[in-house]
Amino acid sequence: MGNERLIMACRRGLHYGVYNYKTIHMILEKKMDQYEESLFADELPMPSHDNIRGEDYYK
Repeated sequence: MGNERLIMACRRGLHYGVYNYKTIHMILEKKMDQYEESLFADELPMPSHDNIRGEDYYK
């Protein structure tokens, strides 16, 4: 398996807020530890669409 995979699986588990054996095992089994780091982004960009009011609407 390798230490790097285990470290990446633990990082992903911490990011999700779930870090027990079963979760880490599933991440490794499904090779989710090998996904791009960009998936750890805290926020997704707001899509541009006429039906989306945005944060300024609620101020």
